[in-house]
Amino acid sequence: MHIWGLETGNGWIISLSYLAVMYVPMFFGGKAAKRLVDYSFAGMAGKMNSILTMLLCIGMIVYPLFLKIRFGTTVFYSGLGLFVAGGIATIASFISYFSTPLDRTICKGMYKISRNPIYFFVTVTGFGMALMLHSAMTAGIVAASAVVTHFIILEEERWCTKTYGEGYVQYKRNTPRYFLFF
Repeated sequence: MHIWGLETGNGWIISLSYLAVMYVPMFFGGKAAKRLVDYSFAGMAGKMNSILTMLLCIGMIVYPLFLKIRFGTTVFYSGLGLFVAGGIATIASFISYFSTPLDRTICKGMYKISRNPIYFFVTVTGFGMALMLHSAMTAGIVAASAVVTHFIILEEERWCTKTYGEGYVQYKRNTPRYFLFF
């Protein structure tokens, strides 16, 4: 297939799936979805990091349009496993996020085992996508996004400490930042 004179592959299938996992839940999140994308608390560096993360995310969606899925390989099936598991865990994390009152620390579902399960599992899903496409460039974009997102998370944690107080501080002590890490 050609778009604007460029050859495209069947990677659009994965791009569309990734887009669905990341953004479709936002339509069902109500006020909590607005809170999820509100960076008004962030300083200039945090706002720049959020813009950079969004640009990298666009890259993770657009770049695979020009790639072909390499079905039938061990790498493909490993990536498919990561993609599906990460996608399901991301959606479960959104559900916990959206079902928690806005004035409370989220500490149910995946938030019992990670303070940042949406970020973590979106990254897992992205690496699954990179494996399915056999794409080092996609893996690099996902890795760069994860690094920039880490700095956003640090700023969010400062905001959550101010907003939710001792309850959030206690939650931080008992729950790792990234699933089993930190």
